[in-house]
Amino acid sequence: MLRDRTRRANARSGEPSAAVVDTQSVKTSGNVAEAGQGIDVGKKIKERKRHLITDTLGLVLTVLVTAASVHDSAGGRQALTELAAAHPSVTKVWADGGYQTSVIQHGAGLGIDVEVVPRPKKRGF
Repeated sequence: MLRDRTRRANARSGEPSAAVVDTQSVKTSGNVAEAGQGIDVGKKIKERKRHLITDTLGLVLTVLVTAASVHDSAGGRQALTELAAAHPSVTKVWADGGYQTSVIQHGAGLGIDVEVVPRPKKRGF
């Protein structure tokens, strides 16, 4: 209800038609079971990973928490499945280069066009 109100206050329809997917790795505490942790190869520390899908206003649509060792593509496929079930109006999702062909194909099977947005070549502003 709050998302619907916020979207309408911003001159948008109540249900989104487009979204953005990304991941964030976060350090875990000692209280987290080993099964829920993983080593992010790039960072070489035990972490968990959040797979997050937001609408174009930045309002959260889907969150999936996995071990950091779960690849973006595997988490992305599962997050897209949850997104399609909870928000069938979403037909377009933008993703970064960490998402591979399998996510694009999985999204197509769900009726979602997943577009990988390339990293800008220039650095800075």
